[in-house]
Amino acid sequence: MTSQNDMYAFASPISLTRASTKLNCVARFTCCERPPAKPVASTAAESNKTTIAESLAAQLRRDLPELFNTEGCPSHYDLFAEKVNFRDPLTSFEGVQPYRANIAFLRDSPVFERTKLDTFDVRVTSPKTVTTRWSMAMTVRVLPWRPRVKFTGESIYELNDDGKVIGHIDYWDSLSETANNSVVTKEAVADLVGQFTPQRHYQALGARPSFLLMRRMRDVEIRNYEDVTLVDDPTKMVAGGIAEVRRDGQFLGLSEADNTSLPVGIVATATLKPGASVEQCAKTIVEELRKSGIARPVESVSPLLVRYKKKNLWDSALFWQQPVQEVWVSVEQVDVDAGQF
Repeated sequence: MTSQNDMYAFASPISLTRASTKLNCVARFTCCERPPAKPVASTAAESNKTTIAESLAAQLRRDLPELFNTEGCPSHYDLFAEKVNFRDPLTSFEGVQPYRANIAFLRDSPVFERTKLDTFDVRVTSPKTVTTRWSMAMTVRVLPWRPRVKFTGESIYELNDDGKVIGHIDYWDSLSETANNSVVTKEAVADLVGQFTPQRHYQALGARPSFLLMRRMRDVEIRNYEDVTLVDDPTKMVAGGIAEVRRDGQFLGLSEADNTSLPVGIVATATLKPGASVEQCAKTIVEELRKSGIARPVESVSPLLVRYKKKNLWDSALFWQQPVQEVWVSVEQVDVDAGQF
């Protein structure tokens, strides 16, 4: 509810923000686990309800880019019924005032700051339902290492006959169906708290070239590196040269994309666990993609091993583990009409 190097112990991503025009050339996500919307009836009453849903979708497209800005979007809350019900995997409440307070808490509070929300899609999925797909990140300011936590998922808005939102439910891509349909499960808490660890923070210290986080699953992330190019010269490295890139044992570099070279594009990534090989990690990524049906790996291209170096003495003292390593597997964009993006 990016360049994304850049949630929430008490309430999670309340919907989305910043309709990203860059995504128009990438792909559109749809919910893979929920049934498709039923065809809309052609009666006058149903046609009117569809118009109500389309009006909400249009308003969300206007409001969401402003929702987590400094000033927020005060008129956004006029869309909601006084007793709107909200639920996500970590909280539930009733009322437009708690809803508004939750947004303010996520936007800027003693706990969170620098909240960023990217909206990938806003669409009418039934005569009285609008579904949005989003990616959200925020900084936890109460911890000394200020971890950046991230979620991706979908929000479902339900309307009454007056066109007011009476229900808003968030689903996270990183959780099972059981956890997404419950509140405060061990799985949801672990998913949040697991992002507080210093090692996870180390991965986001600025060592990584900028990307747009498209989907964050349990163990795999799908990212778009459209502004980054893989080059033969290992001395060419974005992000201050604090990452090391290898493919089939050959050292490479990551450079800013230009008109003469192809960008890295969309990749699926996972952290290389101690004792595992690049091939084993890549196999796990491919299996996860196939199981989820989200994207198709390009198996003809060897995976990349990206190793993030420690930057200073503070890093060396804090992160006694081996430097973080990621495996990147190239991903093909699938047909939007196939319902997989």
